Amino acid sequence: MRSVLSSCLLAGVASLLVGCQSAKFVYNAAPKNLNPAGPSILVMPIADARTNKAMDKVLEKGYWTDVQRAISAELESMGRFKSVVTATNSSDFSPLDFKLSPTAQRLEWEIPNYGRLQANAFMVGLFTGIVGGSIYLSTGINVNGHAIFLMQMESLQSPAPALHQEYSASVTNRFKKASCDVPATKSKMMSNALKNMLTQFKADVDKTLGASGPSGSVTGREDVEPNQPAGAVP
Repeated sequence: MRSVLSSCLLAGVASLLVGCQSAKFVYNAAPKNLNPAGPSILVMPIADARTNKAMDKVLEKGYWTDVQRAISAELESMGRFKSVVTATNSSDFSPLDFKLSPTAQRLEWEIPNYGRLQANAFMVGLFTGIVGGSIYLSTGINVNGHAIFLMQMESLQSPAPALHQEYSASVTNRFKKASCDVPATKSKMMSNALKNMLTQFKADVDKTLGASGPSGSVTGREDVEPNQPAGAVP
C-alpha cells in the first residue's frame, strides 16, 4: 500500500516540478498619469539580445508585445508625457518628440540548486510517503527574477541621444516548493524584476526631461550617470 501511495506522490512531485507552458505575462503598472503639456514618446518593439531564452517555452507566443506595453504603461504613469505610443514596425515617427528603443539582454527566472530540489523531492516522496512528501512540498524555497535591458531614448528633434544606459535588477521571493516552478511563479518573478528595472529607468528619464526644452530637444545633457543594479529582495 505504501508503495502505491509513494508512487502517486512521486507523480505529483514530478508534475509540480516540471511545470507547464503557455502562461500569460502579467504586469501590474502604476495608474496612468499623462501630462498635456509634456512631450510625446514612441516605444519601439523590443530587440531581443538574450542568450537564455528559456522563457520562450513558458510564456504565450507574442509575450514581447506585453513587455513592450508594460514599458509604455510605466512611462504613462510618470506625469511627464502627453502621449506614449506603443509602436509597430510601421509606425510613423514624425509627430513625436522622443523615441525609446529597448533591447532585452536578460529576462528570466531562476530557482537556485534546482537539480538538488528535484532529487530531494524524489527521495522524500520515496522514503516518507504522502505525509512526508506533502510536508516537504509545503516548505519554502527562494525563486529569483532577473532583468537587464539597454534603454536608448533619443530626441526626434535633435541628433544627440537623450539617454543611452543599461539597467539591471534582480529580485528574490519565497514560494512553497509545490508552486516554485509553475508558469505563474515564473511570470511573476520576471515581471517583478522588470518593474524594479523600470523604476531605475524612470528616475533617469525624470532627470533627462528636467534638462529638456519644450520641443523635446535635450539642453545640456546627453547621458545620465548609471544606476547601480537593484539588490535582491530579502
